[in-house]
Amino acid sequence: MSDRLLENARNITKYPMLYSDKEVIRAIRFLAQKGDIKALSDIIYFPTLFKKEYILEAIKASRKLETIDFFKFIFTWATLFGFTEDQISEAIDVAIYHDREDLLIMVMESPEKHSIKNRDKVSKYLYEGKERYELQNEQPEFRGKSPSALRNLIEKQKEDEVSKKKKILISYKTVDKWFADEVVFYLMEKHQHGFVILFDDFEIVPGDSLSSEINRMLEEYDRSIMVWTPEYFQGIGWAEIEKNAILNRRIREHKNFVPILLRGNRQMIPTIFKDYVPADFRDYEENRSQQIFDKKMKDVVKGLKK
Repeated sequence: MSDRLLENARNITKYPMLYSDKEVIRAIRFLAQKGDIKALSDIIYFPTLFKKEYILEAIKASRKLETIDFFKFIFTWATLFGFTEDQISEAIDVAIYHDREDLLIMVMESPEKHSIKNRDKVSKYLYEGKERYELQNEQPEFRGKSPSALRNLIEKQKEDEVSKKKKILISYKTVDKWFADEVVFYLMEKHQHGFVILFDDFEIVPGDSLSSEINRMLEEYDRSIMVWTPEYFQGIGWAEIEKNAILNRRIREHKNFVPILLRGNRQMIPTIFKDYVPADFRDYEENRSQQIFDKKMKDVVKGLKK
């Protein structure tokens, strides 16, 4: 009985002009239920022989069967059948999931049929695919890996790269936050691939324990910057705790720090710090010249890389 129903459904989709729309749609759904991929593909790959609603129903049915080749139709006939950006985006997601570069290239070869958003998504994937291809050729451990395994290895490699970056702590008084912000911006813009910035604005969020987070940063940093001003060496507070911790780590663990003299003179510097040569930014505070700032920051970066 079941075989007879299946054959009947195939005949209906083979000669749809002899049946009502309702009968054809019901037959398509039955074919999908039985997993008859060939019969569904005959509908999708010959769009001129079938009504649009039949084709869309076959695509919908094939989606449930997760047969990736059906999405080729969407890429090919995107304009003719008026597929929406979201429908095409879903097809792209499925093609990416199955690593079907052959289908995705069709998107890039017909830019007039696809939105910028969808083309960007495909372009990003193809670039990553090129990255995987290069890894397979350049690094023996990547050869013969499945696409999903390669993705995991690439992510692990990226995590390792981040772990190799020097973590930079910036210690300053609140009154000089404007300057600390500029230092952070410079390091992130010019040297984003070499440093991870430990900065209270990034690390501390509402609900955090201030003391715990500052202590964590003081334990994690690899290099540090101290912004020296008269205020920095006066009174108590977090700056006092930070500079003592930085000095201790310099002595015990040889964790270098780079002092920046923003205001004041060398007489204000405590004896224990006088042996360390600061980068002199006092003229920058006076005229705020970007040229002066960039030039002096290059010296700071040299100190951080030691």
